[in-house]
Amino acid sequence: MKVGIVTTWFERGAGVVSRQIADALTSAGMEIFIYARGERYAVGDPKWDLPNVRWAKRLHWSGSGKIDRSDFDDWISSCKLEVIIFNEQRWWQPIIWAKDRGVTCGAYIDYYTRESVSLFSIYDFLICNTQRHYEAFRWHPGASYVPWGTEVDLFKPRPKKNGRLRFFHSCGWDTARKGTDLVIAAFNQIRADVDAELIIHSQIDLSGSICEDDRITVKVGTVPAPGLYHLGDFYVYPSRLEGIGLTICEALAVGLPVITTDEGPMSEFVLPGRTGYLVPVARRFVRGDNYYWPMAEVSVPDLAAAMRRACALSRSEVEMMQSAARGYAVESRSWRENSKALPAIVAGSMFSKPSVETVASVNRFDYAGVKGKLDYLLEVPPLRAVGSAIFRIYREHRQPHIYAATSASPSARPVK
Repeated sequence: MKVGIVTTWFERGAGVVSRQIADALTSAGMEIFIYARGERYAVGDPKWDLPNVRWAKRLHWSGSGKIDRSDFDDWISSCKLEVIIFNEQRWWQPIIWAKDRGVTCGAYIDYYTRESVSLFSIYDFLICNTQRHYEAFRWHPGASYVPWGTEVDLFKPRPKKNGRLRFFHSCGWDTARKGTDLVIAAFNQIRADVDAELIIHSQIDLSGSICEDDRITVKVGTVPAPGLYHLGDFYVYPSRLEGIGLTICEALAVGLPVITTDEGPMSEFVLPGRTGYLVPVARRFVRGDNYYWPMAEVSVPDLAAAMRRACALSRSEVEMMQSAARGYAVESRSWRENSKALPAIVAGSMFSKPSVETVASVNRFDYAGVKGKLDYLLEVPPLRAVGSAIFRIYREHRQPHIYAATSASPSARPVK
């Protein structure tokens, strides 16, 4: 079976998920092709620039998931695709295009709003990696729960130094969603009373947020898997909102007990008192994009209390929790084991032609508002070239690290 995956394709959460899905299907003998949407290109990176990767044509006026139809159609034809899995596809036209060609379509569930959740009926199957996502999509006849896991042979414990307890926190590009401000504030509350360190791995500069203290270390930059988890003893991650919470499984596999928010899906991965501590939610609020689930924020005092609790443990008690974290990851969160059901789900899914009403709903959603109407106009051939040129100049000025370096898009490279 020839299966395509439409996704971002570089060192970030969505790329990691797609790669794990691809590995699971490849192990079952399926032939996998990647259509790398143009958020960023990992051209030249041996880990991502693989023979089965098609780097999508660069669109300079690109909302999240915008795709050039002629380039997309060519990919489907040249790869002779039977099934396509979409990862965080927020612009819905490509699903209609694929359906028009008789291709079975599925989605990895991560992003959905109150307005968009019903549109997922256009898909033939849905892959839900958390109980929370499955709860939201249980109504879909093609929804399946495939518990998330990680590569436990890659993410594994390393020898740890004795001495003060080390809290580790990873925030990537999104410090607000991942609660970095809460971590820093909580550590500031306890640092005078406990013998502990805080290590933060970030992909943005946090110098303005950190007080001068030799027990707080910030490491900035992209670090390939298995990352920097081995630097810590406990993983502290009071995320306000997660699609899955990839780093929680990774930290557990490395043997770090996790301190996180008592809210799904984060709470699905922690056995309280054994593999970490859950911090109660102090308030919930709706995110600006009306994401289906609310943001869940812990209080700084409650987070500080959980961190104090970890500091009060003896070294043998810490090691016992670390061993339990690793054991739980191997037994319950191994992707190799949890993904064994995935090939049958994909192979057993049946194509269904979307109804006229479903297509109309998708079009109303995609072309709603000022931006949607502009998107619609920019699909008219005479305007497309002019619009692309204007927005190319704009984006190369605003985001030269992404666009200028790849102005000569590698999209024309055929799949080998």
